[in-house]
Amino acid sequence: DNCLLKYQALLFEGPVLRLHTCATLNPATFLPVNEEKIEHTCQQVIAQSYAARGELLEVPLADPDLNLYTNGSSFVEKALEKWCMQ
Repeated sequence: DNCLLKYQALLFEGPVLRLHTCATLNPATFLPVNEEKIEHTCQQVIAQSYAARGELLEVPLADPDLNLYTNGSSFVEKALEKWCMQ
């Protein structure tokens, strides 16, 4: 896309910004040194990372106050809520 090319050209060729590598400091030196390996299961890490809340499950409630349904005509796009009128 043309706008992206202009933006990249401004970043890499503009006089305002200069990129260079610094060989005197390695960012990895800021990481903590941990000799022992951390034991984990991938399933546990995925469950912790992608679960919205621990008490929410994909199981229907036993006695709900309301039953709500959707047909897919309501959706969120680019942080704007939209409804399709039928």
